[in-house]
Amino acid sequence: KTSQPSIAHFAVNVPASARVKKWPKSSTMWKEHTRLLAEWIVTSSRPFEIVEDPGFIAFSNSIRPEYDVPCSQTITNYIEKEYVKKKEELKKDLEPIEFAAVTTDGGSSSNAVSFQDVNVHYINSEWELKSATLAVTENKGEHTAKRYREITDGIVDDFGLSGKVVLTVTDNENKMRAAFSDEERSGCCAHIIHSTTSTGLSNVPEIENVTDKTSKVATKHNKSCNFRYSVEREQSKANLKERPILQDVEHRWGSTKVSGESFLNHKDDSDKPKFENFEAINSALRSLKPKSKADREALQKLIFTLDDMKVVENLTEFLTKLTIYSTNLGGNFFVTSSVVLPTLKSIENLLKPSVHDPSYMADLKRIMREDIKERVGKNINYPMCIMASALDPRFKKLKFIPSNSRDDVYKSLKTEAEFLLGLRSGATTNEDEGAEENKAAKKRKVEVNYNESDDEEDEEMDEVAKEIARYRNEEVDVDLMEDPLKDFWLKNEKKFPILSRLAKKFLCIPATLLQWRRKEDSLTW
Repeated sequence: KTSQPSIAHFAVNVPASARVKKWPKSSTMWKEHTRLLAEWIVTSSRPFEIVEDPGFIAFSNSIRPEYDVPCSQTITNYIEKEYVKKKEELKKDLEPIEFAAVTTDGGSSSNAVSFQDVNVHYINSEWELKSATLAVTENKGEHTAKRYREITDGIVDDFGLSGKVVLTVTDNENKMRAAFSDEERSGCCAHIIHSTTSTGLSNVPEIENVTDKTSKVATKHNKSCNFRYSVEREQSKANLKERPILQDVEHRWGSTKVSGESFLNHKDDSDKPKFENFEAINSALRSLKPKSKADREALQKLIFTLDDMKVVENLTEFLTKLTIYSTNLGGNFFVTSSVVLPTLKSIENLLKPSVHDPSYMADLKRIMREDIKERVGKNINYPMCIMASALDPRFKKLKFIPSNSRDDVYKSLKTEAEFLLGLRSGATTNEDEGAEENKAAKKRKVEVNYNESDDEEDEEMDEVAKEIARYRNEEVDVDLMEDPLKDFWLKNEKKFPILSRLAKKFLCIPATLLQWRRKEDSLTW
């Protein structure tokens, strides 16, 4: 019959994976593989829809045909459940923490959604400096200081951290500064360095003119295949390392250094004439054949003179030193708040004029020196940072401040310790009910028997002074690049029981909103 179906395809080549029995979705194996898949998607910022990509499914089936790859909605549901689980685990981890610091910042995504992130930083019982993102919340309200504060307080309260936050670190924008009082907040040192450097670079004509030229040449290199290949040919002819010209990004001062380095000789070409790479770029520019007179004149202005090359060299050398200091201000593995003032002192020394400085470098340093002083005064919480430095064995001698001020810092530390122990009124930390009852009982005892002195309290106050004296006299061997938490406080917590509590209070504060991670011998973003 004409309606009879054809049996031309009676033999079908079924993939091997289709013949394998799939794990039930209630099985331990399926759940574990889904957990690993979800973890990869989250930690690597992959789109949830990747699980429906045919190539991904084929790849997964070739490795583990028993695993039935879930759809994107299943992954979404799974991640939402895992979020709730992880949130509760983090809350549990934060319960015993006595002190914590918070960082918060606002921003917008590529699809113009405004959000605010809130992160917590604390030192655990093993003296590890920990950081965790508490929330990234969409900000659907007005972008005001009041709204930023409401979001921060709401998230902090949700995680049971109310009363535990020592300090909040924010950027230095007016709204964030207005959201927190000077005692509650400290500014981001990385933002200070960025803003100060940007101010200096844009206010020295000689430097601005040259960086504008390097920026235009880098743009041409990125947009013109002809020019890019010409640069490669000229580098090859000069036996130089072939490498691209990098762009200077306006809102990243560090990119000015990176861009300048791409114009100078590579370290592998140190045996070549000083500005050989610049000459290769000039040769590539001269090889271009613009059609109009205006284009030829514009091209001629991009040719680098020897003076231009020297400006790039001097500026890059200066910015390299500045970058080294800025890397000390952020870290997941190292104490950061204690590094703030020593680093700012080092930057202050870097900005001092030298008789060897060209006039434009002297102007740059002067402008930056005046600018950073004002920004630091407005944004850095000096009392908190100086006590953090005193509690860091690497800086406890406080050599970066005048000698006649050092004893005053330790007097402040003594007062802070007495507040912590409840020996002074107006204690800044939470005390358990038992401690409050003991204080009340002691007070009643004194009221009833006013002829009896309270020697116990005097002894405790005296012990604070003794412990501080022992700490100041303690010989320590902690290198600048070592972790003072693990290498000193973990080992000496019992030896300095009062100061160790203060160390957890002040050394959990980050210096910036940014983080650097140590990888082998280099610090990478």
